[in-house]
Amino acid sequence: MRASSERDKVVYDRIWKKNADIGNPSDTACYLAQILKPGAQICDLGAGGGRHARLFAAAGFDVVAVDRNQQALEALAQVRRDYSSCQVVGDDILTFLGGCERTFDAIVMWDCVHHVVLSEPAFEDLARCLWQRTAQGGYLLITLLSDICYPDRLGDHDRYLLSREAAARQLQTAFNHGWQLVQEKQKPFTIPAAEGLQGASIIVGDYSATRLIRLYQAVPLSGGGLSVEADVIESAAPAGGGLASCREIR
Repeated sequence: MRASSERDKVVYDRIWKKNADIGNPSDTACYLAQILKPGAQICDLGAGGGRHARLFAAAGFDVVAVDRNQQALEALAQVRRDYSSCQVVGDDILTFLGGCERTFDAIVMWDCVHHVVLSEPAFEDLARCLWQRTAQGGYLLITLLSDICYPDRLGDHDRYLLSREAAARQLQTAFNHGWQLVQEKQKPFTIPAAEGLQGASIIVGDYSATRLIRLYQAVPLSGGGLSVEADVIESAAPAGGGLASCREIR
């Protein structure tokens, strides 16, 4: 597991933990919990403080919550103590996906894609990996943050930074084959006076973004889509994350 950076600690402890409704699951996740069958297997990638992991565990589902941030893992440990059906994995998302051999009835990837991939090809590779890890008829709840403005306004944080229009096109392209769109939403938000890290100094400024929310269902590949040959693909993680391999159905 890659160690949490100083920026990770600041972002989690001083921004998200205090501001982004950590205790309240999203409306779309609540809807997903309602339509899943009893006994469903859920994977929460980049689980953070555990609001969605807790939602699904409380609903009686088996949950695997994955995060690499130490502060997040401490919060997830409490979810695990409260619900024996919740398993916590300390790992990078790409590393976990590359080594995972099981499928899930639902995968949640909330507000973390821009930390995981840095290019359009890597994003499309991620979409294919997620399809492989989602059971047929299962669901993927994914968000892509766009128009991100950091408190330090530098915008150079090894993140996948897209405009809202480019993010929408990216989602349309990456999830065009093997997925059926169930629900889509868009939510602009601002966290005023958020704290960020510039060098060794804490600075204050507004954090803003537009969240594109998509709920997909995994469906059989169409004849005009990807062929059945399996090739090994490699998706580059952000700096320090190495490479994660998974099988791609072409």
